[in-house]
Amino acid sequence: MKPHRLIPDIKTPVYWSPGRPPDGATGLRQDFTACPVEESTRWQKEYLISKVAGSTVTLHCKNNTFDTLNVLTWTMNGKRLFSFSPKKENTTTESEDAIRLNIKMSDFKSFCSLVIEKAQKYHTGNYTCETTTNSGVWQQDTELVITDEEAEYDYRLITVAAAVPCVCLIIFIVVFVILRRARRQPECRIQSPPSEMQQQQPRRQQQRTEEIYENCLEIQRHALAHAHKRSAH
Repeated sequence: MKPHRLIPDIKTPVYWSPGRPPDGATGLRQDFTACPVEESTRWQKEYLISKVAGSTVTLHCKNNTFDTLNVLTWTMNGKRLFSFSPKKENTTTESEDAIRLNIKMSDFKSFCSLVIEKAQKYHTGNYTCETTTNSGVWQQDTELVITDEEAEYDYRLITVAAAVPCVCLIIFIVVFVILRRARRQPECRIQSPPSEMQQQQPRRQQQRTEEIYENCLEIQRHALAHAHKRSAH
């Protein structure tokens, strides 16, 4: 079966019946779908999305057909997450896995997208959007990979934040020790130069000492001279 061909510049979803030339087609048909239409191949190529841990991931369903949508199903690694049926008053069924993994479907039902807030490594896996229409089942596979770069960045940030207070504490201790040692050292007293009177006092004392010494010598001389005279008589 040939894929439906997209007719450009037409606002309403339109497809030509397979096997008929565009200029002579009689099977022209128009239908409104619940989800936006981007491509119309029955099996889409696999998409690869890589995100950093902690970021918000939005997975779009790009394989909707031009036919009336009956059921749209999102699965992760083969396990059902959501089922959406526009014919049943836009009923959405959420699985326990979706609740456990904190995966939500877009609030705008017309977008039919999955939203993962603060994605983690356990969100890594193969996601499939499967649409059931009157013309068959269509699906698109998306591989999601969550890396640890954000966690490594947070680790470096925490390391820097912890190192800054430690460095500040070390600087504070070093400054405190230096100031403590400076206080223990004796103060240097600056003495003014001696005055003229203070300089003359030692000289006077020295002169007196010399005079006393000379007097003693003079007395000794007189005593010796007197002793010689007595011995001579």
